[in-house]
Amino acid sequence: MTIESSNFSVVSIDQTMPQSSLYSEAAVPLTSDRFKHANKTLFHDRLYDQDDVVQRDQHRFKTPPSQPLSSYQTVQQDLEETWIAMVHRLRRDNRGLLELMRSIEEELNCEKRTKEKLQDIMLKQAKQIEAVHDDYNRLLNEKRKKGSLDERLLRQCDTVEGEVNELQEKLDGLLRRRKQLREATVEAEQALHEEQSEKENQQSQDDELSKSDLLMALQRAQEQYQVERARRLELAFQKQYLSYVNTGLESSEKKCRFLLQDLDIVQPTPERTPVSKWRACFHAIIAVHRFRKQRS
Repeated sequence: MTIESSNFSVVSIDQTMPQSSLYSEAAVPLTSDRFKHANKTLFHDRLYDQDDVVQRDQHRFKTPPSQPLSSYQTVQQDLEETWIAMVHRLRRDNRGLLELMRSIEEELNCEKRTKEKLQDIMLKQAKQIEAVHDDYNRLLNEKRKKGSLDERLLRQCDTVEGEVNELQEKLDGLLRRRKQLREATVEAEQALHEEQSEKENQQSQDDELSKSDLLMALQRAQEQYQVERARRLELAFQKQYLSYVNTGLESSEKKCRFLLQDLDIVQPTPERTPVSKWRACFHAIIAVHRFRKQRS
């Protein structure tokens, strides 16, 4: 038996096959032209009635004139029953195959959807990983920039601190110089006062001094006065210079304080040593004495 179709290859079924129970040795051709409705696709599951199949193949099995009627009818009946059983079996197998293919197709579609979902999840995770990597690089760059800025600010602070220390040393030197000049001025005033007293005593004792001696004494006094006046002018200049230096130190200290506030650095309050306390008291006494002297 042969099955031919425009959509399928030729299949021959004979009695040598394990599923065949035919009595005829020759292959029986079954083509799609002999069926009322030909199968269009592999999934075409339209079935035909048993009567149609039997009526379609009865014309092939007619009683030959040489055989008896009873034996031929028996063979024909067995053949029809075998053919009907084979058709039912093939239909059942076809249904099973179609159901299996449908389930496989559904599973394939489900797997495709699962694959698409997994691909979407992988894309989202890849985007998230890329975003996290970008954030990490951005934070790392910001940290590097901040570290370089902090280092630059620390270097500037060190430079400013060195300048402040230098100015403080200069100020201490000027203060020591002023103290020495003040002591020298006091000594000069005392010497001048003693000299004036001596001159007065000498003048009272020596009423008979000559005019030339008086002029010489007056000249020496004027020279001494010029020297003392030059010293006082020098002290005033040094005082003005020290005031300018003090103003510059105050401005630099303010700038340093603002810079430390911007950097959130708390400047510890320096502990006063006994020497610094004594120096502050000494400067206060000098300031009071100077104020009294100016008022007088």
